[in-house]
Amino acid sequence: MGVLPPADLATPDAVNVSGLTGSAAAIGAGATAIINQAISAADQARKLEQFEQEKLGKAVARLAGRLSAQANTPPPAGGSPYKYLLHYELADVARFFGRAEQVNSLLPDLTCADSRCRFVVLHGEAGVGKTSLLQAGIAPALVAAQHLPLLVRVSTSPLVTRIKQTLLPDLGPTPVLEKAPLQEFLRQAASFLPEGKQIFVLLDQFEAFFEGSTEASQNFVDELARCLFDSDPQERWLISIRSPWLGHLSAFQPAIPQPFVNTDVLLPLSRSQALAAVVEPARASGLLLEEGLLSELIHDLGPDAIDPSRLQLVCHTLVERLGPGEERLTLASYNQIGRADGILRDYLDNVLSRNIPSADREPAWQLMAAIADRREGPATETGLVTHMKAYGGSEADTRRVLALLETNRLVRLREERYELASDTFLPRIRQWAAERASLEQARAEVRRQVNRVRGSALRGLLGGALGFSLAFMVAYSPQVVNSTLLGYITVLRAPPGAIAGLLLTLFVDVTLASYHGPRRRLRWPVGGIAGAGAFAMAVAFHAFLRLPDLSEWPRLAPAAVEGALWGFVAGAGAVWVMMGRRPLWLTLPAVTVACGFALWLGEWVGDAFQNATPRGLIAAGAIMPLCVLAAALLGRAPQRELQ
Repeated sequence: MGVLPPADLATPDAVNVSGLTGSAAAIGAGATAIINQAISAADQARKLEQFEQEKLGKAVARLAGRLSAQANTPPPAGGSPYKYLLHYELADVARFFGRAEQVNSLLPDLTCADSRCRFVVLHGEAGVGKTSLLQAGIAPALVAAQHLPLLVRVSTSPLVTRIKQTLLPDLGPTPVLEKAPLQEFLRQAASFLPEGKQIFVLLDQFEAFFEGSTEASQNFVDELARCLFDSDPQERWLISIRSPWLGHLSAFQPAIPQPFVNTDVLLPLSRSQALAAVVEPARASGLLLEEGLLSELIHDLGPDAIDPSRLQLVCHTLVERLGPGEERLTLASYNQIGRADGILRDYLDNVLSRNIPSADREPAWQLMAAIADRREGPATETGLVTHMKAYGGSEADTRRVLALLETNRLVRLREERYELASDTFLPRIRQWAAERASLEQARAEVRRQVNRVRGSALRGLLGGALGFSLAFMVAYSPQVVNSTLLGYITVLRAPPGAIAGLLLTLFVDVTLASYHGPRRRLRWPVGGIAGAGAFAMAVAFHAFLRLPDLSEWPRLAPAAVEGALWGFVAGAGAVWVMMGRRPLWLTLPAVTVACGFALWLGEWVGDAFQNATPRGLIAAGAIMPLCVLAAALLGRAPQRELQ
């Protein structure tokens, strides 16, 4: 199979803006011009004993120097040329490809002389590359043109203060600047730039702004309005926000009448852009791409709207599978790891199973779910420790698992709060959270059912013991003159009655829980069979105690049949009562009367209650199920069903 050298697949993706090239040299030259002007102005301020102005001038020079140093930092030797799931930064300008068209269309909207260019909104879906575009595309081009970008990652903290701290992290030594209106602060900062150059405030992840306090939010909107309506503005504004949050900018009105007048959308990569994003980093690293791999890869991920984060993850995974000395990415290797779908579907599970100890995997999922769920507020370390304590996790264990997640580049810490390394993880994490919620719900239901059945069975045990005791007292009290003997007989019959009551209650509960819909009609025969078995054993045991000698054991069979008839009516009747489709005042008396006559009829076959009167038999037959049902219904509402 042929191998195409990367140089033949795409042309370099340079950033061209008004003749300027976004190279490290151009960025360095622009930064140097800013530094020289800022240092010169700071020296002048020192001579005039303007302490805060001197501090601000040095801060401008320091920021420009830092931006230049980042742009001139060489990429790490070896390893993957792809950014994996990390954002591109200014230091990655030499390997940021595929977005030249967006940079070249967005910059004129920021730099034109029209007043609408003072405020630009960039929106796009999560993971489409907005942060990378700002840091490795827009910011380098602005520095190369001798403008000063202030890159601000928005959080719930007061935004006016955060913008100032981009230049002066410690505002304490400069109280006048700390209290100055943002308009004045930025005007003074712009005075240290070369003539005609401006401050560009780039506010990234602006959706977090709407999660802050109402007072701080309104304060920023008022300050922004003053800046935008300045007759001689020295700054421009770019807000980057996720598309679902775009409508929230209407809250800027009426202070800012038309917040959507200059809006750009960042779309997924086109096929040609995706090719550049794959080919150019490979070319720079000396990697070869096998013929056919690119077309298959782009087709699987798009083919016409390709998520940059997914593209980076797949390419990074391919590079990571290269052995020592290998320099060729092949279609066979791509197929072997399950192509794009397999990589994206199994990525989180594979990393956790390979790199996270088994005992830490559940806490790792819990932490990622908590970080992904922004309803709980910013995912600070303290907040995550508190969250995990609810699951029994110690502070030390939580910090250790967070470190493991950071090491494996699943989460990252920015400005004292954790975030997922990529929104690509969100679907799998949400799937895990849903599965866990279902599992917890199932466990809770099992515990509830076990507790209910256990309580119901205990009541059935007591009800059966009481019912059989009363039944024998009613059946034999006319025949037994000695009350002590009657008490002895009653106590001796209580254990089999208790077992019968327990079994009847337990099986009726299981029957009601197991048969629904078209199978609902099976409840009556199943309940009847359960009652027949339970009562057959109890009556057979009673008959056994009345045998004159063991040679009469065949008499137990008719007694068991008598108990089965009695129990079948009791079991089917218990199902009828427990279903609750009719009122208890109707069903309970009907069942007890039917059970009484069932025992009376059964006595003609089994003769288990010898010499008992018909009235005593009917009363005994009614009392036993009445006690069991009353005990089972105690503390439990009947199960109502739709007809």
